[in-house]
Amino acid sequence: MILITGGSSQGKYAFARSFLKDAVNATIIDGQDMDIDKDTDKDIDKDINSDAEQDTQIECGYCLCRKKMDLIRHYHLYLRRRMQQGADEEQLLQETKAFCEKNPGVIVVTEEVGCGVVPMDAFERKWREVCGRASVILAERSEQVYRVICGIPQRLK
Repeated sequence: MILITGGSSQGKYAFARSFLKDAVNATIIDGQDMDIDKDTDKDIDKDINSDAEQDTQIECGYCLCRKKMDLIRHYHLYLRRRMQQGADEEQLLQETKAFCEKNPGVIVVTEEVGCGVVPMDAFERKWREVCGRASVILAERSEQVYRVICGIPQRLK
């Protein structure tokens, strides 16, 4: 597993795609756009060498644990959306562990959300906490961990 983190719009996704340059029909999931409101997720499977996208239906059961993939981007937004559905911290951390077991070779792209001003809103504070704890789990289970700043990757692990 490879974890790529960093601030917003810093080049994380472009760096992540560089690991897939030789992959044909790589499965890329976007935590921001995937439909998690039903028992199936409508994810985007994308050929890494083309810009064409095609929709496919996959079984999910409200978590990524049942889907094999090559790359997931916006993992932090997936966590946010699950929290908005009512998932609690323990459930999301268990899902993250199961996700790691199911996808040991996946590339995970997530944003650092814990830096900066502490939000007044309780949900925002809790979401940041969950993202941080999930990132720790992802980093522990990753063979490589990178932080991308201004498009420049720094290898942390």
